[in-house]
Amino acid sequence: MKQINLTAPEVQDNQQPEKAPEALAFPIERLPGAAQDVAREIARTRLLPTDLPGSLALVTAAAAIGKGLVMDIPPHTTRANIFLLATARSGTGKSDCFRDITEPLVIAEEQANDAHESTRHKKGAEVKLLEAEMGKVKGHSDESINKLADLSEKYEKAMKALQPRRMIIEDATEPAMKAAFANNREQLALMSAEGGQVIANLLGRYGDTKGQTSDTVALKAFSGDPDSQLRQGTGETRLKSPCLTIALIVTPDKAREMFRNPRFVEGGLMARFLVATSDARPQYDNGTLRRPDAQILNNWQKTILDLVSTYRNAQAPAVIQCEPAALKVFRDYWNSDFVDCFDEIESEAAFYARHVEQAKRLSVTLHALKHGNAACRKRLTEETATDALALVAWFIQNQDSALSDASHDKSKSLIENIDEAAKEHGKQTERGRAVPIRKLKRAGVTEEAAKALAQDQPKSYAIGKVPTGGRPSPCLILLKN
Repeated sequence: MKQINLTAPEVQDNQQPEKAPEALAFPIERLPGAAQDVAREIARTRLLPTDLPGSLALVTAAAAIGKGLVMDIPPHTTRANIFLLATARSGTGKSDCFRDITEPLVIAEEQANDAHESTRHKKGAEVKLLEAEMGKVKGHSDESINKLADLSEKYEKAMKALQPRRMIIEDATEPAMKAAFANNREQLALMSAEGGQVIANLLGRYGDTKGQTSDTVALKAFSGDPDSQLRQGTGETRLKSPCLTIALIVTPDKAREMFRNPRFVEGGLMARFLVATSDARPQYDNGTLRRPDAQILNNWQKTILDLVSTYRNAQAPAVIQCEPAALKVFRDYWNSDFVDCFDEIESEAAFYARHVEQAKRLSVTLHALKHGNAACRKRLTEETATDALALVAWFIQNQDSALSDASHDKSKSLIENIDEAAKEHGKQTERGRAVPIRKLKRAGVTEEAAKALAQDQPKSYAIGKVPTGGRPSPCLILLKN
């Protein structure tokens, strides 16, 4: 397998550094049929790059699948749900794009509530009858207790059935989210085009203790871990295997706020987010009327509604098996980009360990978009696994940039940041002290800046590769005088 490499090639002593590669463009060509078509069409009509609508198409499909489709790679099973944090400047049309792409989910929720409304009065009458029957039970005999217990169980089920159906929630506190999980088969999508308020909730605005975050349910619902909550007034809420998909669009300053929160970073929440940094900028209005193609929108709506009907509404998850070549793609990536580099990336292992898992999650969504209701009868291919890794590579570069932007001190000079990174992460070699490019990025030094410095001051700095226990790692070498 060809490795996805975000670093520059080695530059030997007698070579001038090559021009630093540009950032990876969003690989829109990796999206299947309807998802690619709608992303391109919304990008055209809203004057956007494809990165924002493309990312939203992926997360919308993942939300439509819920926990109804999983990929089996023993000892793990992987669901489709992902967490997306998209950043875009104000005034770029991010809300319009969000609405265009996610509208089929809103329609699916409306259809579910229309069906629910047709039986609501009957269910309400059932609740009243059960209340009346419970009131008639008298005494403390075993027969009375057993009868009351049976009626209470039916009453709780009837009350739950009265609740409106929810697929999408926004601006929900953690207790409210848990209640919504309990009433909706433990599947939800937390989605907002204005994610600032959601971030405020995650930061613990409504928490019991100042400064505490409220991300516990999000962490558990990413992986499907059970959760139990007992509170005075609301009683006990038990979740067996919650499934949460998140799509938040925020301005860059809000993203920095999340990446600067130690609990979010060290606790693992930010490692679970795919970060989509959009290049969207306000565009001139030249008077052209741009209307989305109705056939493309209808196709996208049908695709999402079919995924909801086939998978999210299923009583048990369908299972995808992988072709051996696809398994090798995931295995090679894990071994070369995590295990072989572990000594170098240990301090950021929580992030790197998630990369192949994110690729597997995206693979489930890509596979479902390709095959629809036949997804569980088709094996996941090498091509799909490779497409998922290409998408993850784009998200990784944005995550790396967000971590760098949040962590480094912008008041320090380039040389000061390099010296600090070299002192903390550098390795002494025959030529001088070598600091991995990955570590420089964490200190706010871009690869382009490092290469430019080596070109401008060839007697003091050079770009090279130094073994780190696995694959040789691209480094900036602080040359010996």
